[in-house]
Amino acid sequence: LAKPMRIDELSETLARYALESSTAPELVAAYARIDSVKGINSLKESAPQAMLLDSSRLDRFKEFDDEQRTMTREIVALFIADAPQRVSDIQRALQLTASSELSKAVHALKGAAANVGAVALADACGSLEHACLQGLWPENAAASVEQIAQLTDQSLGALRQWEPGTGNGEVAHSLPGDRPHRAA
Repeated sequence: LAKPMRIDELSETLARYALESSTAPELVAAYARIDSVKGINSLKESAPQAMLLDSSRLDRFKEFDDEQRTMTREIVALFIADAPQRVSDIQRALQLTASSELSKAVHALKGAAANVGAVALADACGSLEHACLQGLWPENAAASVEQIAQLTDQSLGALRQWEPGTGNGEVAHSLPGDRPHRAA
């Protein structure tokens, strides 16, 4: 599966490996068809710029998860465990002034952030990645990396508080100083 994970691709993969129920592949395939009509990327396009965490991204996994949201919790836990190392990789590439390495490192964090709904972090990583891909060392690389480190810390804090079904999974967390945005 490519990052960020797309629900339609996840559906197809789950349908191929669903063995417990003879109707599971049909249900997963039907959901993928419905979701593709809605537009998988519409959430990202409609997200406010200042949104830190859009927890509705995590809610999209519940169709494929158990009641305890085991898979979703594991995805969040993996991001929480992995993100600090990804930021270290970005900082190391910055110190080396290696545009190619910086691009690869921010790309990796961008995909992981998008999977868990860390919208502001994914956007910041995408901007720096785009700047790196222009063939020149980005003028604002140090400031961008600092912003990415801060957004990572803020996103990790929001994800640590995320709980499905408790209200925290229903309101998108926003950046400090902004009013919370209701998730779509």
